[in-house]
Amino acid sequence: MVSPLDPSLAGLLGSIAYEGIAVVALGYDLADIPRDLNGYGYLVTRPEGLATLGVVWESSLFPRRAADGTALLRVFLGGARRRDIVGAPHSVLIETARRELAAVMGIRADPRHTSVFAWPKAIAQYTVGHIQRRDEIRARLERHPRLTVCGTSYDGVSFNHAVKSGRAAAHALATRLWGGADRHASEGPGFSAGAIA
Repeated sequence: MVSPLDPSLAGLLGSIAYEGIAVVALGYDLADIPRDLNGYGYLVTRPEGLATLGVVWESSLFPRRAADGTALLRVFLGGARRRDIVGAPHSVLIETARRELAAVMGIRADPRHTSVFAWPKAIAQYTVGHIQRRDEIRARLERHPRLTVCGTSYDGVSFNHAVKSGRAAAHALATRLWGGADRHASEGPGFSAGAIA
């Protein structure tokens, strides 16, 4: 997107590596899950040798995501440890998610619901030199005061990091363009500052 404006900036942005992820959503009757879902889920460490990066117990985190008596689990597969799995057919992703979920949680029943979402370049990789790359990107952006970046590619990969990054970008743009966000807070909901994620 920024290549016509600043090829050097585009090159720096392009130097951040990304890995793909596949998310398999599985819906079950609570009676088919042999443990209480009294948490947020779990992460899987590399030594376990699984394609699963983690599982979010979606209906425990967000009420009404599943009907009464049922649960929705999201299995995250792939990343840097299993690049091959992200582009696999949906049937393979579902089978892998079910097999690995059964090994960890003991769920043997067929799910009531399955759906698959795959993103080939979803997770920024904080490889050696990431902080220097990030700082070079921000230094190059100083040439473009009406442009900023935000998202999990820069200062942290969690959802909380993404929200914090977005707020910081909006504040920085408001300050640069209008001298501060507070001055325009009274202008109503139409006021916004844009950013490139």
